[in-house]
Amino acid sequence: MALHLLKLCVGPASIEELAARQARFRDEALRLGLDPAPVHTTRMVPKRRSEIAGRGSIYWVIKGTLSCRQAVAAIEPSTGDDGIGRCRLVLDPAIVAVAPRPCRPFQGWRYLTQG
Repeated sequence: MALHLLKLCVGPASIEELAARQARFRDEALRLGLDPAPVHTTRMVPKRRSEIAGRGSIYWVIKGTLSCRQAVAAIEPSTGDDGIGRCRLVLDPAIVAVAPRPCRPFQGWRYLTQG
């Protein structure tokens, strides 16, 4: 059984806005000669990352509704320019809409299993 992450999507108000935002980052990465894969940076590294990377997805909560998901290709610990540890979630470019359901606000992420 795959393990997934549930995460609030801060900024975009729709799946289309999330896709447009990631497209802008992809275009900028290509312009700079960097890897164009979508990446989400978060503060903490999931302790159960081996159960997620390459098998699970990140489920995005947009405006209080679980709306879509993206496969997590890799989870890479990194250090920011400020010297603080971070975590890069390397995502598949495909954003898949899911059956919407309400979701209460929370901080960070939550683990999510599908039975």
